[in-house]
Amino acid sequence: MVFLESPSNDPYFNLALEQHVFDNFDNAEEYLMLWQNDSAVVLGKNQNALAEVDPTYISEHGVSVVRRLSGGGAVYHDLGNVNYSFIVNIGELREYDFSSFVAPVLGALESLGVDARVAGRNDITVDGKKISGNAQYIKGGRVLHHGTLLYDTDLFAMRGALAAPKGLPQSGAAACASDAERSSAAEHSDTAERSGDAARSSAAARSSAAARSSAAEHSDTAERSGDAARSDAAARSGAAARSGGTASVRSFVANIRPYMSRNMPTKDFYNELRKYFIKKYNMGERALSSDDIDAVRELRTAVYDKWEWNYGRSPQCSIRKARRVEGCGNIQAHMDISEGRIIDVEFYGDYFGSGDTSELVTRLVGRKVVEADLRDAISGFDVGRCFHNLDNDTLVSLICD
Repeated sequence: MVFLESPSNDPYFNLALEQHVFDNFDNAEEYLMLWQNDSAVVLGKNQNALAEVDPTYISEHGVSVVRRLSGGGAVYHDLGNVNYSFIVNIGELREYDFSSFVAPVLGALESLGVDARVAGRNDITVDGKKISGNAQYIKGGRVLHHGTLLYDTDLFAMRGALAAPKGLPQSGAAACASDAERSSAAEHSDTAERSGDAARSSAAARSSAAARSSAAEHSDTAERSGDAARSDAAARSGAAARSGGTASVRSFVANIRPYMSRNMPTKDFYNELRKYFIKKYNMGERALSSDDIDAVRELRTAVYDKWEWNYGRSPQCSIRKARRVEGCGNIQAHMDISEGRIIDVEFYGDYFGSGDTSELVTRLVGRKVVEADLRDAISGFDVGRCFHNLDNDTLVSLICD
């Protein structure tokens, strides 16, 4: 097995790197890669981006949103989290075998004094709390098995990025079939990852007792994975949605750091994992060539940094946004959205207006649910004619938040 490292913390680059290694590296070799991302929400392949992130939070805090090859739930990554990817041959095997890949990770954690256990099929826990989740993507006799290790992640940032904003799915949201794949990465649609990427707790790194308490306090913000929609989504807003795609559920989570036999920063934890794997499995190391870097950058630009991949690939859904605007009244926007674009919208409420909304609807249909695109759509149109005392920016905020 060959050990690889990513030279970047850019989430778009790192997901492109996984695909590059899977698609283009020598199939006679098998690989293990360690990597970390800057702040990002990483979506499962089959998820609805609009139903998984809080757009206001991620915009204000510079959190990236990127869709991976594999399915499963949305997770929050930051530099307190360490990710691992195994790329190996499996021949004709089509079943998902998590145990073979979880075992080496358990061994690495045990070497650091962490009493970790396997829970369910694809999770690793400590003290009953999830610290790692795993997922797989299978194609052409090879498997990409990747997982997360919550070491010292910012739980509060995770809560903000993944929290259900106005208009997220209610429990039991209906699943809708996604449209045809639309990019080179979408050629990998025969996969089905069982996501386990876990969410994390942050304050847990400061002291053992305080950290464990903090992790337990905030464990309700865990990774989303599976087929159920979030239970608290509707409670966070006065709006609701029916969303296509695989919605996320939550788990009790904790950071690994307070359970270590020796306290150390994330960088040292990363290096300990690196040393353990290389020594235990007698791995050689391979540095990425300039040609590799160029190819990954090209794939990043062509696929992973594209709105069409990260948002446009979302399945059709119906979303209702609601807000009370001082001096205007209550406004509801009922929208049907497909591939991240509005295909129909109707407005309801106790507002006053001298004109009907037909021209406004015409302007909005076909537009991305992105502030800049919506502002462009209604540029030169006086929204106040439809909704007395409402300005264009407030309407755009209502639709996007």
